[in-house]
Amino acid sequence: MISMWIFRIVCSYILVMVLDMGVLGVWIGMFVDWYARAAAYLARYLSVRWKKHRMI
Repeated sequence: MISMWIFRIVCSYILVMVLDMGVLGVWIGMFVDWYARAAAYLARYLSVRWKKHRMI
């Protein structure tokens, strides 16, 4: 949820209100959020720390 506020909302606001990109700015902000989350998930997956936890 924090990443959504940081990337999607703030990026979209800057692109729409400051750079006057309109709906295209919202779409770009959404894609930036998706790529940032994918990078974070990939980094966590590649860190292998998640494999150390045992299931109940």
